[in-house]
Amino acid sequence: LYDGQILGKLVEKLSGQKLAIVEVTQNEDFQRAKLKIVLEMANRLLGLDGQHVRWTDKGIHNKNTVEIIHLLVALIRFYRAPIRLPPNVQISILIIQKLHGTLHKRVQTEALTESYDELSKRAEPRDAFDMIFDHTPDKVHSIKQSVAHFTNMHLSRLNIELSPPDDIDPHSFSDGLNIIFLIGMLEGYFVPLGNIYTTASVDPIAEAVGTKETAFKSHNYMESSPHHKLHNVNVALELLEDAGI
Repeated sequence: LYDGQILGKLVEKLSGQKLAIVEVTQNEDFQRAKLKIVLEMANRLLGLDGQHVRWTDKGIHNKNTVEIIHLLVALIRFYRAPIRLPPNVQISILIIQKLHGTLHKRVQTEALTESYDELSKRAEPRDAFDMIFDHTPDKVHSIKQSVAHFTNMHLSRLNIELSPPDDIDPHSFSDGLNIIFLIGMLEGYFVPLGNIYTTASVDPIAEAVGTKETAFKSHNYMESSPHHKLHNVNVALELLEDAGI
């Protein structure tokens, strides 16, 4: 975001207006000038004046993470993005200044989001899981056990078992394979292994794949690269969409 390129596209998309800026530039002065135009447009869209703006073109160009987050949160809230921001998020910023040859340190607390009641006006409705986490957290473990039992019951038909068997480990689903297999079991079909990555050597795009290891061997999950995992997760999301979920 620091050079205004992606941020400019985002502002154009949200506002429906074309900005009079150069597409790509490596010159730092031109980047700053471009970023300033983009931020001026963003501030007008948000209805903010100079006194209430918590970001600057200098700060964002210098990759100030706090200012970038403030800007993105403001855009998310204003345009009512279909995501729920966690409430009351605060960070501690360590500020170091050199005065008279001595370093002085102080910690400043910065609020990134506000209370849930204020944010809920622009967030999606809370679901049953939110209510459980808020009011009956003691039941979370039993629910996880039930979900793990349900998952293992269906995946066991493919000789797959989650570990541990009585809990949900996010790593068991991080590469998308177990999700794909579970969807197939529930929907009554099996996804050909040539369409997904099961090992680092398998190419789902290839027209013909020779001898292939079974996807059910545990070490196949460990060898998947981030690119392979992302491909599998995208396949899983497409299958969920096809199932109307």
